[in-house]
Amino acid sequence: MIFIDTDLIYGRMRLLFTVYGQSVPVDHGEALYAALCQAQPRLHELDNLSISPILQADAIGNKLFLGRKSHFCVQVSQPDIPMVVGLAGRTYRIRNDSIRLGPPSVNMLYPAKNLHSRFVTTKNTDTEEAMREKLLDYLRLHESAGEVQVRRRRVMTIHYKKIVGFGVVLSQLEDNVSLRIQREGLFGRRRYTAGVFLPVGEAE
Repeated sequence: MIFIDTDLIYGRMRLLFTVYGQSVPVDHGEALYAALCQAQPRLHELDNLSISPILQADAIGNKLFLGRKSHFCVQVSQPDIPMVVGLAGRTYRIRNDSIRLGPPSVNMLYPAKNLHSRFVTTKNTDTEEAMREKLLDYLRLHESAGEVQVRRRRVMTIHYKKIVGFGVVLSQLEDNVSLRIQREGLFGRRRYTAGVFLPVGEAE
């Protein structure tokens, strides 16, 4: 019998914010983080902050067109929840677009066999095969027999620098590995929406 490590569940919470507006840029990670920090400067101080991309939106060209289910997630430690909840109800400028956030739902992490990230990046992984090997190395390190699917190449701009990454689906994960990946993310830049993994279905 495999026991779930409850330390991976407790202490971290995922807040899901509904996003209202017409559109945002497809490459919106840095702008979203900057807008949230302008409203709540203490976000800069959180070492373990994770922000997902805006999801459930239709990409046409370089724009994401928002719908009724458009949302993003912010993951923080429990003591920081009141600060993050305070982001709701405000209007934010995302480059030339405006969005408004509804009140968040606050959820605990839970094991999911299949996880998805819209954008994963790390050094020396500018091809699908290099990214796949890096992810398999991570799973081997944690003695996981999970499967890796690397999706199409994407580019994110951070501090005027173009960052190459890929969409990733991890499947058939053991519970503790799934929780660890959700809790810690993979390979950094999580405040800019990179390396943030959500259960498949939530991350589409």
